[in-house]
Amino acid sequence: MEPVLALKIGVMATALVFGAMAFFSAVAAPLVFTTLDQATAGRLIRRIG
Repeated sequence: MEPVLALKIGVMATALVFGAMAFFSAVAAPLVFTTLDQATAGRLIRRIG
């Protein structure tokens, strides 16, 4: 594998991971905690994360 291609794949993978973490903490978790009661939401978030 060429070094440039490997670098691009690494950057894309890192961006994907950080994007998923940002989405989870900015959108998914607040939505779950406003929709479900606290005990159920806590169990769901622990199971997902």
